[in-house]
Amino acid sequence: MKAKDRTGLSDKRSAALIAAGSVTVTVGGAFITVTALEPGRPLAPIWVNAWFDIGFACVIIGLILAAFGLYMNFSRQERTLPAVEATEPRLGPATGRLGLPPLVVNILADSRFVSWRNSTMIAALHVEIENTTEKEILIDGYEFTCDNEGQPLWDHRASNDERISVLQEIKRRDECHEHGQPLQNFTRIASRNRISGWFLMPVSRNPGGGTPGCKIAVRDVLGNRYLAKLPRQEPRTYDPVSG
Repeated sequence: MKAKDRTGLSDKRSAALIAAGSVTVTVGGAFITVTALEPGRPLAPIWVNAWFDIGFACVIIGLILAAFGLYMNFSRQERTLPAVEATEPRLGPATGRLGLPPLVVNILADSRFVSWRNSTMIAALHVEIENTTEKEILIDGYEFTCDNEGQPLWDHRASNDERISVLQEIKRRDECHEHGQPLQNFTRIASRNRISGWFLMPVSRNPGGGTPGCKIAVRDVLGNRYLAKLPRQEPRTYDPVSG
């Protein structure tokens, strides 16, 4: 049976349970009401009346059926929610100008890597985002990944003092706009508009030189991700001076 058919069958079952529970509760409530309003009813407690007991039992059974139907419905909805991608960001749909994606993301040439202590650098990436559509796009967040080529991450190699100091330094630079407007300050991009901001993150420092490859993904409120890459830079080498 196809997934769509199974989903439709589950919907019918949950709807049938909710409907049956509602009807049963209604019938039970009618029994209770009639018993309570019965003319000339003895002054004995109402719960000793058989019709009242039947009505009360119907109400309980109806509530159980309806609750089970609701549970089936909510659990199905939870299972069918789209999974969040945890690895490679996916590109957004091509619905912008000239077939471009709605957001075009670029890492600009003035991005830089600043040395910090022995094993850590600060990646200061200047990111430009262009909205190619006729509508405003809301930004849900920014994601950063770094290619360490199998080497330990920066916070695995750094001491506790280095980890604290580099995070404090990044916070200070963002707050005083040392490089410029922080990218995280932009939460919406107007139609046909272009913004740029700086994204700062600590990365591992290679003792041999060079810089790691980095990726920035911009995530909109619909869950689309738009990716930009900064290639790895190999260490500079110099030819030996001939005598």
